[in-house]
Amino acid sequence: MAQPVPSASDALATNAITIGVPREVSSSEHRVGLVPEAVNRLKASNLHVVIESGAGEGSSISDDEFAAAGAEIVATADAVYDRANVIVQVQAPDLGANNGVAMRAGTILIAEIESIDWARVIRGTASMLKLVTLAWDSALTRSWFTSGAR
Repeated sequence: MAQPVPSASDALATNAITIGVPREVSSSEHRVGLVPEAVNRLKASNLHVVIESGAGEGSSISDDEFAAAGAEIVATADAVYDRANVIVQVQAPDLGANNGVAMRAGTILIAEIESIDWARVIRGTASMLKLVTLAWDSALTRSWFTSGAR
């Protein structure tokens, strides 16, 4: 019988954090949530990293490169969601009803969520699952960097 994956808050208390990186769902998104160097650093901090096979293809990063950095490669996004209590994506998945995203309650989602998408996220599964979302708005980020603010 499989061990249950702890929620992110329980994982923080027990140092049992698993970072998950699914493939980006938008065909126009070529970035990936983490790069092998980041996986290496996370592994050095005793964190487990699970990456969906092919997640790095749009960035010309192979599964072998992620595996060499210490990531566990899994076949599907569902396998990532099953194992991880922290999900890192470039673009947030569609968290609306009946979308097939299988994140568990207490999962931390780190992703870009544009201002216009907040209503969709809040009305969607995120509020029902009590997801913790850490997000940024790229327009605000670009504005912040180009204004010279630091």
